[in-house]
Formats: sequence, C-alpha cells, structure tokens
Amino acid sequence: MDQRRPRLLLHVALPGRKEDHPLKESVERTYEYDQENRSETGPPGRLKDPGDVLGSTNAPGVVMLHGLNRQVGDATFQKIEKTFFERFRHKTASTQDYINVANEVSGRDFSAYIKSWIYGAKTPPYPTSAPAPTQTEGHKVRAVGPPSRA
Repeated sequence: MDQRRPRLLLHVALPGRKEDHPLKESVERTYEYDQENRSETGPPGRLKDPGDVLGSTNAPGVVMLHGLNRQVGDATFQKIEKTFFERFRHKTASTQDYINVANEVSGRDFSAYIKSWIYGAKTPPYPTSAPAPTQTEGHKVRAVGPPSRA
C-alpha cells in the first residue's frame, strides 16, 4: 500500500470539512474514472493487464477509503490507518491484513465492503451516506450507530 495515501485521505477526511470542499469533487471525479474504466481494465485486485497497475488501482482505493471514513467517522478512520501503518511498518501487508485491522479497530465487519471495491466486477455505489455531525466539547463528531467494541 502506498505510504502517501493516508495523507491524501486525511485531507479528504478532515474533521469539520465542508461537503462542497474541492477534495470532495476530486473523489467524485476519481469515482467516475473507476466507473468508466473498470469494465475495460478489470477490478484493481484482478486487473486484465498488469500494465494497468498504476492507473487502475489508485482510484478505487481512494474512493473505498473515503467511504470507509464516512462510515466509521474521522477518529476511528484515523485510528484504523495509524494502527495499520504501525503494525505493518517495514513489512509486506495484504488486503486481508487491512480488512482485519479495519474490523478490529472499528468493531464492525467491513470485509464485504472492502472486497467489493478491490475485487468487484462493477464499481460499487458511491459512498453518499455519512453519519450526521454533532458537536461535543468543541469537536465535531459523528454518530456512527452501535458503539464499537474497540
């Protein structure tokens, strides 16, 4: 996994971000790119031509991570990313390793969601549902449903 990815996503996932932020438009364009090209190139985990690895794997990954962030909230997403990169620093990691960390940290099962972005023949639906923001002690938080076991 690209070590630069979390920095990009932390910008997309900044707490208190506006929904009309320019980076949101960038994620939407990235989603459109994947929709237009996935049938030709194949899903990022099963590319038809290995030469497409640089152009056809980043787009779905960015949108998948953006959607994961929207589902778990900023604090949990940042904890997932931090845990993953600390655990696998200077090691090789697989998609399943990332799934395991996301599930462990969030207390939820994101296996099907993540695998749909990596291995699905069609681009999954754009992640539009975000938990409703609330204010607590001057920090923006998002209610994400049942409390996590983390």
